[in-house]
Amino acid sequence: MGNSARELAQLLVGWRDKLEGQSIYGTREGAAPGSLEFWRTQGHAIDLLEDTDRMLAVMAAAGRPIDHYEPAVIACYRGIFSADFAWSTPQGEAGLIPQWAIGLLISLAEVIDGLSPSVGPSQEQRATVSEGLTDVFALLSDESLGLSTLQREYVFELVSEIRKLLEENHLFGSVDLVKRINELYGVLSRIMAGLDDTEESGQARDKIRLALAKIAPVAWVGIQLAGILVGGASSVQSLTAGPPA
Repeated sequence: MGNSARELAQLLVGWRDKLEGQSIYGTREGAAPGSLEFWRTQGHAIDLLEDTDRMLAVMAAAGRPIDHYEPAVIACYRGIFSADFAWSTPQGEAGLIPQWAIGLLISLAEVIDGLSPSVGPSQEQRATVSEGLTDVFALLSDESLGLSTLQREYVFELVSEIRKLLEENHLFGSVDLVKRINELYGVLSRIMAGLDDTEESGQARDKIRLALAKIAPVAWVGIQLAGILVGGASSVQSLTAGPPA
């Protein structure tokens, strides 16, 4: 995903200055105000600003201070929605978008870069998860697990869905993939916790641990991302403490 704050700052650099006696829109780089392309660019600027504003709301919900960024966002809203008329002295010498506001947008973009973990697993992680899913399929035929027919069907369908999602590369597929992998992690953990202390069950437990080790990195990245987005220090601490021993 792109960084809307950085893209907005790059766009508004060309809109920053007004010349005496010129229309505000006439000072903006790009197409003329009478063209459709001009208004598409205008709409794109609004979309970028709204995305940036939403990210500030996420940061605030997570307990991060955002007060020092708010004046820059206000300045950008004012600059983008300014009326189309010719300014005269002394207004004509004023900046449409203050340089300090663009500087704060760039600073915010750097912060967002640090707050944005990858939603989708890497190709290497996908390959490891695929190996883990193969191990889980093999486990379904292990009678020592003591699974009912319904439980086996549930795990089989869950693993089959994850296999299908592994083939998808778009963002929403990746989000759903992480959710399903985390669900499988929880199911396998509960199965392992319910095994008895026999030698046969111990071997099955070791096989489950191996499968968990292959899917755990993706599962827990997903939980950490959810913790960042919902905020709440205690919730984040409990969710990101790592898989159970």
